[in-house]
Amino acid sequence: EDLLEELTTDENGVSGVTDVTITRENVTLPAGSEEIVIPEGVKLEIAEAASLKIPEGVVVSLSEDVVIENRGTIENSGHVDCGEGFIKGNPLENSETGTSDDLVILKKEDQTTYYTTFENALEKAEEGESIIFVEDTVLNEDIVIPQNVTLEIPENVELTIPQEVVLKNNGTINNN
Repeated sequence: EDLLEELTTDENGVSGVTDVTITRENVTLPAGSEEIVIPEGVKLEIAEAASLKIPEGVVVSLSEDVVIENRGTIENSGHVDCGEGFIKGNPLENSETGTSDDLVILKKEDQTTYYTTFENALEKAEEGESIIFVEDTVLNEDIVIPQNVTLEIPENVELTIPQEVVLKNNGTINNN
């Protein structure tokens, strides 16, 4: 069954469904598609024993408020653009994620969420959470790190702050 149809139609043919759980192993997105857009507001869950494969050449774009709850495996040989949506749970196994230069992780205790822009992660950050850069990043606009939020810059990752950009730190910055 086509995953896109599955995202918007339930087993009774009713469209507009917003919560979809993949429970089968090896669900593969159609390789012939150049871009697959997951509709606004959809929650896609990959169950613990399930897997979703994104073939090479396929771009998956998450619309606003799309949540992918990954308890299983996402094998990404294509490209994922989180946009205004996000991926929670297990990390993607794979190659490219995101359209921007900065992939960031928002982490609190055992909950992990992936964003493709620092600005989106910062906007969603709550007290006690850490924003962790995965790739070298250049800040393009003024940023304020909120109180009780930690910005983690791991070893071998560089955060560049151009002279015209202001980074105000009300939280914590760990530069390893």
